[in-house]
Amino acid sequence: MACSDTKDVISNLPTDVIEIILGRLPIQEAVKTSILSRKWLLNWSTLAQFVFDRQFFDFLNSRNSECKSARVLNEVLLIHNGPILKFVLSIPDIRSQKKDDISQWIGLLSRKGVKELTVENLVALHRRPTHHFSCLQLTHLKLCSCKFYMPVIFSSGFQSLETLVIESSTFIDEFNIDSPSLKHFSLGGELYYIRIANAPNLRTLSMSFSSTLGGFPDFWSSNMIEVLGRLPKLEKLYLGDSLCEYLAMRVPIWRLPAAFGCLKDITLADVDICNLRDEVPSLLCIIRSSPYLQNLEISVYHSDIILAVEPELSLWEEDCMLFYLQTVKLISMLGLRAEMKLIEFLLACSPSLKKMSIERKEVPAAYTAALSGYKLIKRLVMFDRASPHAEITYSDPSQPMFSSYTEIYPMPFRKFYTSL
Repeated sequence: MACSDTKDVISNLPTDVIEIILGRLPIQEAVKTSILSRKWLLNWSTLAQFVFDRQFFDFLNSRNSECKSARVLNEVLLIHNGPILKFVLSIPDIRSQKKDDISQWIGLLSRKGVKELTVENLVALHRRPTHHFSCLQLTHLKLCSCKFYMPVIFSSGFQSLETLVIESSTFIDEFNIDSPSLKHFSLGGELYYIRIANAPNLRTLSMSFSSTLGGFPDFWSSNMIEVLGRLPKLEKLYLGDSLCEYLAMRVPIWRLPAAFGCLKDITLADVDICNLRDEVPSLLCIIRSSPYLQNLEISVYHSDIILAVEPELSLWEEDCMLFYLQTVKLISMLGLRAEMKLIEFLLACSPSLKKMSIERKEVPAAYTAALSGYKLIKRLVMFDRASPHAEITYSDPSQPMFSSYTEIYPMPFRKFYTSL
């Protein structure tokens, strides 16, 4: 009697709840639920998201060495009924992938209205590989550890694309973007040439290149200036891997073609503050072209080549005012004269500054010109500040007395900019 009264609580859950439960399972486990009962037979086939990751392919290999992953994916996509909004594919073996398989899968996904697509370990040998991803409904595209041997063009087939993330990928030829709907773009890897022809609505731009193939050609840095000058709505900018230096290579820059009227957050990684020929002009150019800048973060890179005498520091200008700058974070500082000049410059031209955070790293023995922790703090206290509310926090993990942040409370407002 008790057995007859037992109810299948899970099977009687609302459909949307069952979809949530299945969506949290690995795809192979979700498909296994089809053996529970006739009611569960095709529950998995209406899922709106699929993840074919390394765990899935390892499962196939452990079950049957002759089981072809391409055939399994084809069957899953053909049996599936309804829209697929999110699809993740991590190709396990670059050597085994076939162009026709990728085209077939993307074609099926396009007809099912896919909006978010992630592909890992794709190798594209044929011309214009991005036609694979030309889905009119696609809003988010992420490509990881991919290799493109022909020109990559994101244009008319991406009418709804808002977010494009490319990580650890290699581009042997040109990389072109013509996507008016694009709002967020992150690009990392090895690159030959980039051109953003039309992205008027881009809000976030992140670029970090481990290297460029064959070195940076003469036109590369001038093209980068054009790229940055065509982004009127840009709000957040990240440049990594010494891009400030490459931005100025062979091209004297003092101001971008147009000011960033919306740019509020800037993060610059691996900046050599002592490189007054290339990187400091680039840094000043970006700062001066961002009149509404609110948050600035700079991580410093120190070259193995140490100058016996630090050069004259005449590039920092008094007439640059950052009226909206509120927070500054400086990472991996040593206390060199050029770095102290940067700190003084930012304090003197930021009337709305609320907090400056300085993180010092352990000073290599070769950098004899670096200030000690005590002298650095003493110098900071003496700097004039355009903001009466600015405070500085300083940390030095290499010295026990400065192992945690030491607050230097706001000094009285001083109007004039003093040099070191």
